[in-house]
Amino acid sequence: MPDCPPPDRTVRRRRRASVLGRALGLVACVALGFGPAILARPAAATSPAGPSSAEVRAAAEAPADEPAGGIPPGDEGSEAPADDGGAEPDDAALAESARQWYIDGYVERMGAAWSAGEVYADPQVASFWDERQQEITSRALEQVEPASTPVFIALIRDLPSRDRTGELDTGEADELIIEEILLADAEARGIGTALYVLWVPDSGVLTLRLSDGALSRSLTQVHARDLNTEVPGPAIHYAVRTGLDPSADAEPLDIEELTPTARDVRPEHAAADRVPMVPVFWTAVLIGVGGGLGVAYLVIIWMIRAGAEALGAVPFLRSTVGRGRAAAADSVVLLRDLNRMRDRAIGARMSLERREPLPGDLGAAVDRLPAPGDTTNPLVWTAWTVLDDEARGRSRERCFFLPQLEADERRSWDGFGGDVEVPVSAGIARQLAAGEDPDFLSATGLGQGRPYWRDADSPFALSGFGAFRPLSAALADAPEDWEPEPGVFDEPSAFDAALREADERDRARRRQNAGDRRATPASAPLRPWLPAWVHVTVLALIIPALVAGLGSLRESDRRESIVSVASPAHLPLVALGSEYDMARVDAVAAAVEEDGVYIDPTARIRYAPEDEERFAQLVGESEEPVAVVVTSIERTDEFRGEQTAFELALFDRIPQDTTLILVGDGFVRYERYDAISDFTSGEQELRERTDDLPPPRVVGEYLLALPRIEWYEGMDLESEARRLYEADAEDYEPGPFPGTPEYLDRVRTSVIVLGATVFVVLGIGGLVLGRTYISNQGRK
Repeated sequence: MPDCPPPDRTVRRRRRASVLGRALGLVACVALGFGPAILARPAAATSPAGPSSAEVRAAAEAPADEPAGGIPPGDEGSEAPADDGGAEPDDAALAESARQWYIDGYVERMGAAWSAGEVYADPQVASFWDERQQEITSRALEQVEPASTPVFIALIRDLPSRDRTGELDTGEADELIIEEILLADAEARGIGTALYVLWVPDSGVLTLRLSDGALSRSLTQVHARDLNTEVPGPAIHYAVRTGLDPSADAEPLDIEELTPTARDVRPEHAAADRVPMVPVFWTAVLIGVGGGLGVAYLVIIWMIRAGAEALGAVPFLRSTVGRGRAAAADSVVLLRDLNRMRDRAIGARMSLERREPLPGDLGAAVDRLPAPGDTTNPLVWTAWTVLDDEARGRSRERCFFLPQLEADERRSWDGFGGDVEVPVSAGIARQLAAGEDPDFLSATGLGQGRPYWRDADSPFALSGFGAFRPLSAALADAPEDWEPEPGVFDEPSAFDAALREADERDRARRRQNAGDRRATPASAPLRPWLPAWVHVTVLALIIPALVAGLGSLRESDRRESIVSVASPAHLPLVALGSEYDMARVDAVAAAVEEDGVYIDPTARIRYAPEDEERFAQLVGESEEPVAVVVTSIERTDEFRGEQTAFELALFDRIPQDTTLILVGDGFVRYERYDAISDFTSGEQELRERTDDLPPPRVVGEYLLALPRIEWYEGMDLESEARRLYEADAEDYEPGPFPGTPEYLDRVRTSVIVLGATVFVVLGIGGLVLGRTYISNQGRK
């Protein structure tokens, strides 16, 4: 990439003479009536331009107490002579001269770079052309070699959207100028076949194709869905691949694509991205998502279980028990319901054992009950679950009639010879409201035998399973000779055998009725429905692994998208230190030393060589040291510093008492090394008066108004530059640049730590949640 050496003034003078000769010839042609034919070529829109040389000289000779522009003191409110509204030939000639100067400069600089086998880049965007972008582009070039079509690549600052008058070009005028530059380069270097590829930061990528000396494709902006144009490499890779091979797939490849994740990444944030060892926020989000999935899983399981109970247990209670309690003891439905009560009792006993020693009456109460596996009495099984509720401090009451169920409300009942209020379930409440005898639990089953409350001396009847007093207190106060009845069967083994036999008969009946299709009994899900290990596996292994894996993949993809749009051009200036590229500073200093004027080659579309000569004349006539510098230092500039640092470096190379008139994109201002212009001393009026003038006239007015500007001592540029540097340094965290091996190593480590942390936390939480759920289900 070529530097920007100080321009050869001999060449510049010769080019000025050449351009001025063309301009005078153009004026003569217009005067003779040949203007329309000659001006038919594409040109920038024109409007009234700056003053002629005679007007500038007259303004320079005006008295010092007159404001710039020739308005005497006291007459500021008077109207200036009105423009005649016509485009004078001088204005058109100057606009064409500026346009040609701009084109000639690009042809010269681009041709030098391309002839040397390099990529051309404007200084303002040169920092985009880093090693990563070069490597991406070289992949595309390697695929086309040894093709017969040479490829010339350029990175340009922007399209020339404004001409010398400051008017905005409309339509395709800006692209036509770039096309003319490329065609002029092909003519100057004798190129017959070529593919030109230009990347512009705000416009994407443009291509132009020549074949055998003819224009086979005019300058065209390349459009492709999801094409990454944030940095030059991917877009140029796409343009080369599709430009040389018309049959190539128009869909961007992975290396050319801007991923959905990258669309939300600002380039300046991507360049300063730092990878933490543990991304705390994203880790917390994943843990929250995993916890939500675990809870959702349990809710779904609970809903399925509740639905199974609604379809199995309730119809059984309403029909089998309600129809005169005629179900036999070997009924598969009844036996399964009883077995579920036993399973809950076993779980409750284990829970109580973990709490030993038990306080108060609970210790004595558990000693009065046989183990759930040693009896077939449903009242004993229910008593174990009620005692576990007391140990846990649960305040929910049990249904008086069916204490294996939780109560939903309290109702009056006259079963003891008078009205007494007892807790009841929703089903029992409906029965009482309908005037029916309520279902009940007894020592021999559901709705079988004698209701438990008829045995007046039983601690079950005395407590009502908590309806009248705590069951633990009733058991502790029971007579020493009290023992619960054996239950449905005399031996627990007989209960197990009956359950197995009933299951076999039920399966055989269902296979026969359904053509050997296996069917699950309606009340089968009333047991745990799925083994406990299934729930624990889902909560403690599957969900954590799924969330950790997907979260790690998403984090890895996000970092890859950051790499795809990160460019050193967007690095904070504090990250670059003070190692500046001084090529342009030296070029500006050399121009200032020669004639006091520097106009950046990328800005020449708005200034003619004649304007440069007028500025030099006014600088030479000024009584104090002054220089005009037309350039713009951007954060992406190859200088790798901000505007203040550039000015400080320039003052190191020119006399520090020089007043600079700095002209950039959208601003013109005075600048001194150790002083600040008094805005109220005339600069405010100057800005207002020149607000709508074209750039060359604005610069001229600033030169003429300089003697009337007052100054006061302020912060010198060195102190200002240091202040800006320290302000940036406060928010900057050093680290490897995205895409480097160090950065990728940190990404891998961070992703592994993220996944492991999420998996371990969710796994432990899943174990706790699963065991709690299973324990609670076992007590119901």
